[in-house]
Amino acid sequence: MENLELVTKRLRLVPVQHQDLNILHHTWTKPEVRKYLWDDIMIPIEQTDDIISTSINHFEKDEFGLWLIRKKDTNEAIGFVGLWFFFDEKHPQLLYGLDPNFQGFGFATEAAQRIMDWALEHLKFDELIASCDVPNIASIRVINRLGMSFHKQEVVDGKPTVFYVKQHA
Repeated sequence: MENLELVTKRLRLVPVQHQDLNILHHTWTKPEVRKYLWDDIMIPIEQTDDIISTSINHFEKDEFGLWLIRKKDTNEAIGFVGLWFFFDEKHPQLLYGLDPNFQGFGFATEAAQRIMDWALEHLKFDELIASCDVPNIASIRVINRLGMSFHKQEVVDGKPTVFYVKQHA
């Protein structure tokens, strides 16, 4: 999986491993992150570990999963980004989130752009979808900066959810 490390101007995207369990779980359970990612549920650490195992399997088989976002200058883990199946979709969806201390600096957009490029160019997806809860304005801003187009809005698990799409050029 070492060859699946991706880089941007300011970031290193490193496939998550079991040694990242505490970092990832800590990020996922912060109130600002879990509000939309986990519908404000405090997930157990065992669930995070299971997701890491699934991600590792996807990387080995499909060359995608979840990447830990690290700043190049400090190597500090600041969030996560990846491709993940949520519904009954043809391709996995774009997923991202940052530690609240690192929001507002363009890191989510930079990391998500790199993953979008990976999906469309390297993995040869014909399209990439991203979805989020309607009230998640910060995520919608990132999606818009990525040049994704509104696709649809529907109620998923009782919550209004918007879907955006980027077609392969």
